[in-house]
Amino acid sequence: MHPAHPSRKSGQNNQRVSALPNLITAYLQENPGAQLYKIVEAVSASRGAVTYQLRTMTAKGVIKVHEETGCRRYYLHSFEYAKDTAVLQIFLENETKSDIIDNLQKTPGLSRKELAARIGIPENTLYRHIAALSDAGILKRKRDGHRWLYAIAEKTELE
Repeated sequence: MHPAHPSRKSGQNNQRVSALPNLITAYLQENPGAQLYKIVEAVSASRGAVTYQLRTMTAKGVIKVHEETGCRRYYLHSFEYAKDTAVLQIFLENETKSDIIDNLQKTPGLSRKELAARIGIPENTLYRHIAALSDAGILKRKRDGHRWLYAIAEKTELE
């Protein structure tokens, strides 16, 4: 039997590690859909320790992971969410996509040129954002002569 290494404070570390799942659970109850870096900040633990706990909790079915557009978000398994709502939440966190949605809520039926002018970005940049929003089913478009007009899709529930 080997004595414990005198420089290690295993008691404090063990208490902190054993409390980590509870801290993560409490944070996700208040912040469903949180990203790893937010969880790390909130529970004041290392990225490695939080990642380990999230994997363990996912394997046990306590947490579910939703990954869309290269962004991994964590939810408690008991939290019910619609895929569309999670995607919309991700898009609303992007300033340009949020501006597009905002402008089309206020004035449906804008063209790409009109939207670009209102937001203050080039049309080519706007096109990528519109394509992503359209692919996700958040926007719909309608042909008007030689141009496309954009609006929020009816099924999109915005608060």
